[in-house]
Amino acid sequence: MTGNELKRIRMKSGFSQEMLARMLEISVHTVASWECGRRPINKISEIAVKSVLNNRRKK
Repeated sequence: MTGNELKRIRMKSGFSQEMLARMLEISVHTVASWECGRRPINKISEIAVKSVLNNRRKK
């Protein structure tokens, strides 16, 4: 997942960076770093992000 993909999916799901960070128990800075490409998203974090965002879309 690229940062642009993360941002698009996050916004489509109705999450702010702060909300996503809180759900994943990480900093907002980390989410912002992923989205702008300063830091790559590791596979474990990617799975967690997808799980949180998919659960949100099902509601």
